[in-house]
Amino acid sequence: MHVFPAVDTSAADAAAAAAAAAGAAPSAAPAEEQVLTCTLEALQKAAPRRLVSFSQKQALLRHLKAAAARVADCEAKLARLETLTDDGQRLYDTATSLAEKTTWVTAQMEAQLEAGQLTKAEQEAVLSQLAAKVSDAQAAAAAAKAEGKDAKAQKLDGVLATMLARRDAVAGAKPVTHAVKYEKARLDVFVVGTKSRLALSPPTFALNAGAASAPCAAGGA
Repeated sequence: MHVFPAVDTSAADAAAAAAAAAGAAPSAAPAEEQVLTCTLEALQKAAPRRLVSFSQKQALLRHLKAAAARVADCEAKLARLETLTDDGQRLYDTATSLAEKTTWVTAQMEAQLEAGQLTKAEQEAVLSQLAAKVSDAQAAAAAAKAEGKDAKAQKLDGVLATMLARRDAVAGAKPVTHAVKYEKARLDVFVVGTKSRLALSPPTFALNAGAASAPCAAGGA
């Protein structure tokens, strides 16, 4: 059962413009592209130091899913013998292991949720979503019982029990804190280099506005 807090993916980070204005050297490719084109192994190696918060993982998960949908659209167009746009062709040619990355990031989020490693804001978001899901499950179970659908009702009761246990575990966990640059749903501190390592780079990509972060390098804090 995946219960992940929503993040705002609409805002761009002013830090990128500030870095460019200051004359910082750009990365070889935007982080939003690098996380799609790097290997799964590179992603796994970089994540412990650069993909820290639950919200960051959520942001990356949504980015991967959106890219996978675009790739599927490209495949459908090619099947109809349609020409892809330049951006579509580049994505189709370079994106790699999107399904595997999605599975891995989802598992990392589940583990972080089970361990109670959520900030206060993330905890509140998860609890809010759980409350809605519990309410829906209770209504569905009651309807199944009223209709005499015992097998379905029993299954829903099991799902409800799991949700309630998850809710209690999340509510009872002490919120964690991260360095400011990891608090928001942002990926500008997560840049994978061409040699399967983190590249020294100014902030280039953010899925949510937040405080500026310093350029990052492999093994850095």
